[in-house]
Amino acid sequence: MARSSGVTARRPLRRRQISRWARVPLQLLTRDRRPGVTILMYHRVGGGTSRQLDLPAELFARQLDYLRRRYRIVSLDDLLDAAREQPANGTRDLLVLTFDDGYAEMYSVVLPLLRRFNVPAALYLPTAYIEEQRPIDWGRYQELPAALRPRPLTWAQVRELQASGFFTIGAHTHTHLNLTAATLEEIEREIRQSNALLLERLGLRVRHFAYPYGRGSTGAREVVARFYETATVQGFLKIAFARLDPTHLPRVPVSTSDGFWFFRLRLSALPSRSRRHGNGNMPTGSSEEDHE
Repeated sequence: MARSSGVTARRPLRRRQISRWARVPLQLLTRDRRPGVTILMYHRVGGGTSRQLDLPAELFARQLDYLRRRYRIVSLDDLLDAAREQPANGTRDLLVLTFDDGYAEMYSVVLPLLRRFNVPAALYLPTAYIEEQRPIDWGRYQELPAALRPRPLTWAQVRELQASGFFTIGAHTHTHLNLTAATLEEIEREIRQSNALLLERLGLRVRHFAYPYGRGSTGAREVVARFYETATVQGFLKIAFARLDPTHLPRVPVSTSDGFWFFRLRLSALPSRSRRHGNGNMPTGSSEEDHE
């Protein structure tokens, strides 16, 4: 009897889950126990889909409750000052929450939860989607009919998020452009378009940037550094205070399959950045299940 396509489709995910669990014991033994900074990368919460990057609201709330007890959660604006002020022999890690892409649920689901637990977060916006109210259409969302694709925030909603005091707004290019393959001219044009809209619609001179898909190129990093004080990439690392590089901040992606207990275990087992990325190297690949 033939197996269903659903069972077949779940096999790669199960293999990844088994592989991730198998790595944890060694990571726990070799982890850097010195305090540092962990930056979490979320995407969508409460969208009601089965996608890995769409967390159920109940799971996200449980994670938030744990994080606020375990870490000192700071805003992206406050991160650099907080890291400098942290005593060398401090025992409490700093943590930053970040969200990519500007899904409509940021307003209806995430903001109420941040208020409930009184924690700040950063939100990186691809401005063309907000401006044109274009459904999210990159990655696997291209496979969906337009009517089923996620809706972005409106500018009115973004202004409310900004005014709430719980969100730091950052840039995510204009069209969610993959910077690994873009020319320097394309990258600069995307950045200028994004910055101009954020200034016009929000009155914001944006300080922070997240690379779409969590990756870029050496050339992209040089362009980005001219416009922003911080830039985030995908990295699966905790950052030691002495190794904090604002232009290359690794973020840990959070997915539905992390659940609650593996989420806790995974954070406690994160390796630490042991050296600066002095050669300017950037992450060059990631699964769409990790980042869209």
